[in-house]
Amino acid sequence: MKISSEWREHALRQTSSVEAPWTVIEGTDPAYRSLSLGNILLQNLKTRLETKETPTPNVALPPVLSAIDDLLILRTLDLSLTLEKSTYKQELEKYQGKLNF
Repeated sequence: MKISSEWREHALRQTSSVEAPWTVIEGTDPAYRSLSLGNILLQNLKTRLETKETPTPNVALPPVLSAIDDLLILRTLDLSLTLEKSTYKQELEKYQGKLNF
């Protein structure tokens, strides 16, 4: 399936940011592509290493919610329970299959 240039441009515009800009590299010639990527990585690493200050990430964390029923689930678990290895493998396969649907 070939993606139209309109969609590629739209994706680039929507996902490129100041913190993580896209760099478009001509990919026809593998040697040129690899050399260009190597030069870009080298330049960005040098620039980052020359920067003395550590950038602080701009991350908005969700508020920590207290338990509404004052029940701390991990404290109520019976950690002495065991499971046979063969049963564990069967259960693991079953639940991984459910996750994978």
